Amino acid sequence: MLQQEVRTVTPNNFRIAINIEILPRLIVLYNKGISRACTYRWLLRLGFYTLEVKKGVYINGHKREDVVIYRQEVFLLIIEELGLYSRQYNKQEDRL
Repeated sequence: MLQQEVRTVTPNNFRIAINIEILPRLIVLYNKGISRACTYRWLLRLGFYTLEVKKGVYINGHKREDVVIYRQEVFLLIIEELGLYSRQYNKQEDRL
């Protein structure tokens, strides 16, 4: 359990660690182990909270100095160069 990376603790991983590693080391004889609901309560008491982060969602940081410098000096130059290989469309005015 202590070897898990930050932000990888899930209720299921925690429950497995408790039931397979921790309770047997404490010589606690509990046939069923702790339930999923109990796992959630324990995690809350230990200071964990639920957090859902979807992949592909950019979360803050776009105004950080290093990000602004990268955008100006690297990213925008690459986008400008790639624009040379893209088709350009001009909006034509409708004529009656």
